[in-house]
Amino acid sequence: MPPRSLASLAYALSASSDLDGALIALGECLAELDRGASVALLQYDARRDMLRDRLSPVGAQVVRTSMETTFDHLPEAARAKILAGGPFVDVSDRSADYARLCGFTTALDGGILAVRGLKVEGLLGAVLALHEPRKIFGTRTTERLAPAVALFE
Repeated sequence: MPPRSLASLAYALSASSDLDGALIALGECLAELDRGASVALLQYDARRDMLRDRLSPVGAQVVRTSMETTFDHLPEAARAKILAGGPFVDVSDRSADYARLCGFTTALDGGILAVRGLKVEGLLGAVLALHEPRKIFGTRTTERLAPAVALFE
């Protein structure tokens, strides 16, 4: 990621007053890196162990949709890594199925879904889902977006 994009994202995040503004800034950063990729924030309700709402930046606004799906619907191998936070976890073996679960429309090639747990005060607060088209050459979007997600977190 060019330093200018990271610096402008840091400024936009510090200037935003709410989650919507921060998510829009992250969406703009993603658009600079890969126009075909999309990101969504899935809010997690720990009391009910559910992914409650889906927030997705579309242009200059955030589209909110209700999910109301249990956390157990995510792949078992990925759940522990998501709960721990840290780097993106690929769900490549069944990306198309889980992409639909997360609210992404898939192309003919299916694309690749990666998810990452975002912690708040040591507990899982949300799951960041990134859907990117399959590439033959070049660095994956998850790797290029990782510094921006660290700032967003």
